Formats: sequence, C-alpha cells, structure tokens
Amino acid sequence: MIVVFCGLPATGKSFLARNIAERIGAVHLNTDIIRRETIESPDYSDAEKKQVYEELMNRTRKLVSSEQDVVLDGTFYRKGLRNVVSDIAESASLEIFFVECRCDEETIKKRLEKRKKKIECRASDADNIEIYKLVEENFEPIEEQHLVIDCFLKDQEKFERVLKWIKPE
Repeated sequence: MIVVFCGLPATGKSFLARNIAERIGAVHLNTDIIRRETIESPDYSDAEKKQVYEELMNRTRKLVSSEQDVVLDGTFYRKGLRNVVSDIAESASLEIFFVECRCDEETIKKRLEKRKKKIECRASDADNIEIYKLVEENFEPIEEQHLVIDCFLKDQEKFERVLKWIKPE
C-alpha cells in the first residue's frame, strides 16, 4: 500500500505521516528530508522540486518492488506528481490512499514562526509565509478520492480517521 500525505506547508503532514507509518509498519519518505540529503543550499526552485520528487519516486519504486508499504510525505502540490505516484501504485498492483492535511492560515503563521526558532530539530526549510504563499499559489486541487484531515482535530482522532480510511474494518 502507498499512503500519500499532501497539503500546504505547516499543516501537520509530517507529524501525521510519521505516526501512521509507525502504526502500520510502513517506510516513511519525506520530501524535506530528501531535500536535505540531496541539496546543499535549498532554494525551492522548480528544478530543485523536480529533483526532490524524482528521488522520492525512485525510492518509492524500490520499496514497493520489495513489497514494502510506503507513506509519502510532501506537499504533492501538482496533479502530475500525484499521477506519478498513482502510476507507481498501479504498476505494482497496490492500493493508494491520499490524505490531505488542512489548516487555517492563522495557525499556519504561528507554526511557521515556531519553525524559525527550532532550526536544529526540524527537516523543513518552509519556515516563512512567503514559501507558504508560493506553494499555495501553485497548489493544484486534489481531484483524486481522498480523506481531508483538519489540523484542529485531536491527534488520536486524526490517527483513527486515517487508519479507518486506509484499513476499513
């Protein structure tokens, strides 16, 4: 199975993705971590985003070919990116689940401010409203069937909703 956590920066994708990956025994792949591993001075250019997502997809292909469940964690702001991962799932005969994380802009601003202060313990460089706005302007609506998770839900409720979505009883 492939579970794709997508949405704008600072909506809680990584927290949720890490926790769900742990609960289902999947490998968690995060675009921010891949960016840090592969790019010395990130600038969030289109070329850089392309490089990061290509690496994410390559790692995903390797993992699914070895029958690993994978949780992907990134904005997936373009329909084309979501299509590529859907194609990977289809070619491996795997189920794919999209989870969109959402949050109001006031909370986003507060989270971005917190990120600026915790540089050493975070993966994301998306720590200012300009990056958020740039991604928001370029974010293509998610047309795939997906679950929407609101950041105001209690953590346990988020986990339960996602688990029910990907593993209905």
